[in-house]
Amino acid sequence: MPRVAGSHSVSVVEVYSPPAAALLAVAGVFAKLAAPVVSGAIAVVAAVLPLLVVVLRGVPNWVPNWVPLSSAGLLLLLAGAMFEARMRDVRRLRGWLAGLH
Repeated sequence: MPRVAGSHSVSVVEVYSPPAAALLAVAGVFAKLAAPVVSGAIAVVAAVLPLLVVVLRGVPNWVPNWVPLSSAGLLLLLAGAMFEARMRDVRRLRGWLAGLH
């Protein structure tokens, strides 16, 4: 079948991979198994990354180069702050549990 210029045929793998990978990760959470959660998360990233690249190619060229870089930096800063807050909560919980004897 001839392809039309600019058209993109979607394969079955592209359609079913992200939901199947997410379902695997969620099933792993409910089963309390680490392997399905990790493999499902990796599969979600691997399935969504090509789609994200297509979307990012549509970003206009007039966006300054520092905007994506500073956005990524801000995202990492926020993630680090949230991680530190969760670690503080874990230490507090550990101390509380140790006091229960």
